Amino acid sequence: MNNQGFRNSIWRNVRKRNKPSLWKLALRTYDRMALLEGDPNFPQIQRSNIHHEGAMQACAKLGLWQRALEIYHYVYQQEMSEIERNNGNENRNGNGNINRQQQLTQTQTKKHKTNEMTKKGSVYVTDDMVHSLVRATVRASRLRSRQKKKSHDPPLSPEQEEREAALRRIPLDTALEILSTLPEDHNIPLVAYYFNPLAAAYQSLGYTKISKEILETMLSNRTAGEDETLNVHDLCAKDKGSYSLLVQASVVTGDWGAAVDSLNEMTTAGIYPNPRHCNIWSEISERHTRPRAVGSWKKKRDDYWTESIQ
Repeated sequence: MNNQGFRNSIWRNVRKRNKPSLWKLALRTYDRMALLEGDPNFPQIQRSNIHHEGAMQACAKLGLWQRALEIYHYVYQQEMSEIERNNGNENRNGNGNINRQQQLTQTQTKKHKTNEMTKKGSVYVTDDMVHSLVRATVRASRLRSRQKKKSHDPPLSPEQEEREAALRRIPLDTALEILSTLPEDHNIPLVAYYFNPLAAAYQSLGYTKISKEILETMLSNRTAGEDETLNVHDLCAKDKGSYSLLVQASVVTGDWGAAVDSLNEMTTAGIYPNPRHCNIWSEISERHTRPRAVGSWKKKRDDYWTESIQ
């Protein structure tokens, strides 16, 4: 099997819905390709971005956040090695003896290096890889909670619940640490669909203050509504989900002044809540806690199937 054959096999299994066994088969295919890549008898076998993205998407669906993190670090090392190799070639071609001013501008030229690597088909961290890593961490945190609920152990004490929340927070903290340096490391902009799942996961664990800090510090306020012409400055801005989570975090803590301010910012940006958001906020205000996890029955079914094969 050649590189294209491995790619087709990985993605054919990853695309399947509600098939955790095929997702694990995609990971095994990726591992087999990694073994052949290190074998000198198969020099033509080389993993590219399409293979890494497929494997990380399988990890996201299975909740294997540590495996997704391992693939991410491998790709990151390959990217840095390629950049250092390109810099070394330039030095040998007569551009050596880089002065201090050129050293200070190396960080600015990294984006151009990444664009050149993209054209050459080299391995580098992509937007899809980062998104899959975030999904894997959030799903891993949720799966641990479902496993605890399915067990017939007695209810946890407040101290045990706090320790359990701290354990479920570990993958979320790992993803947040990577996202905080994403523009500097990979020249990938920070967008709302990275942080909304993390903020929602932190809120589900009771860390509402951290959830608000993530959305307020990592994302800017939107200057135009969703239906208006896209403003280039809104690339790293909040979306409807971000504003809704900010209002929800204030309602959970009973800070109605902050909730009104967040709702005012939402409407000022030209974004308005839908009935689902209003129902969630109303339920939280009545129960004085986060809403019960209703969710989609399809998502619950996927989680149960995933747990059965782990």
